[in-house]
Amino acid sequence: MFEPKLDEFGRPMCRSGVAEWIWAFYRSDPRRFKEEVKKHFELGYPNYTVRSANYEQRVIWLQENRSDRL
Repeated sequence: MFEPKLDEFGRPMCRSGVAEWIWAFYRSDPRRFKEEVKKHFELGYPNYTVRSANYEQRVIWLQENRSDRL
């Protein structure tokens, strides 16, 4: 079970994930891990920014960027 994670404005962030081949870089090559995660979400989630990653739970936390969000 995941606890909701809130952004600095108190809004819930989006929870997502990436393929295991990307997670493989988490410890072996952290710079490459960050690059691959960023590329992945720039394509699929253009209005979101990657905020953090949780390796144990295999979760990527995203923050919505759109200012017109309700």
